[in-house]
Amino acid sequence: MKTQRVTLKDIGERVGVSPVAVSAALGMLSSNSPVRLSEETAEQVRRIAGELGYQRNNIARAFRSKRTQTIGLLFRVVSNTQPVNYLIDCMHRELQRHEYHAYLSPFHSRYELFERGVRDLVGWQVDGLILSHVYGSDDADGQWSDLEQWLTKLNIPVVLVESTLPAARTHPRLAVDMVGASALAARHLIDLGHRRLAFVSDPRGASRERWEAVQRVAGEQGGVQAEWIILDTTTASVPTLGPLEAAQRAGAQLAQRDMRPTGLICGNDSVARGLVGAMQGAGLDIPGDVSVIGYDNSEAAVMCEPRLTTFQQPVELLAQQAVEALLGRVAGDRKGAESSQFAAELIIRDSTASFGPED
Repeated sequence: MKTQRVTLKDIGERVGVSPVAVSAALGMLSSNSPVRLSEETAEQVRRIAGELGYQRNNIARAFRSKRTQTIGLLFRVVSNTQPVNYLIDCMHRELQRHEYHAYLSPFHSRYELFERGVRDLVGWQVDGLILSHVYGSDDADGQWSDLEQWLTKLNIPVVLVESTLPAARTHPRLAVDMVGASALAARHLIDLGHRRLAFVSDPRGASRERWEAVQRVAGEQGGVQAEWIILDTTTASVPTLGPLEAAQRAGAQLAQRDMRPTGLICGNDSVARGLVGAMQGAGLDIPGDVSVIGYDNSEAAVMCEPRLTTFQQPVELLAQQAVEALLGRVAGDRKGAESSQFAAELIIRDSTASFGPED
């Protein structure tokens, strides 16, 4: 038996008012609408609507307003899920605060999956798109060279969040300054007396730019060496453990080196934790022999022993600014991109310490 949906007319007939009056009582008309109801009548409408189980018809609303009040949120599937999940959650809640619904759509690193995800969301008539954690380093086949032009042709507002795509000339790009954080980490270790540094990460995302920042800071100081230890995450017992297991292998190998780096800057806290565990297992003291800095200030940072020096990202601010930038463009602000970077805060804990003169 088909259940019939409760309509505005049904509610109006119970109360003795018109469907337009019901719309006004339920807050579905603009603030400058001439329809006015007494508070007593409005409260009666809301009570009857609740009793009947009325649900707003978003499709009808979209026809009237020419908007669906929905935003497509396309995000890359990553192994380091906690900080990404928190950012997605913050953006989702921020959209809800503005009375927008989010269509969440994960994608993996291949271009065809990214393009399919964008087309699917546009097909659902979303009012705008947030593209999160889309990395230029994933473009192994050079298919993304015309991405900005393609996104523009979609004729839909787009904001890039924590993405390294070269599309910011037209579309706003908002991100935490990971490059600046890496430079700050290098300076922190150098100030502590470390003269052999290493950046430890897989080669994806913004890793090259972060490594170049470490290299640049080391080059500005006399007698400081730096290397990039690239993790091989392709072999793992399960895919989500790829970075952690790769870091454990790297830590075991570092422990065997005579002239090992004494200051390690890691791509994230999971990598840092894997390095710490492996080096401690090989007999090294953290931070006595090696200082380690993570990134994300995740659970791994405080569960690690010793607790990790790491970076706190302003995730809530990033989410708020990204949503406001997108909704501004949805409302008709079509001016050029206004990209923003947000500084991460260095949280100094127990995994970094002063290092004496080296041999």
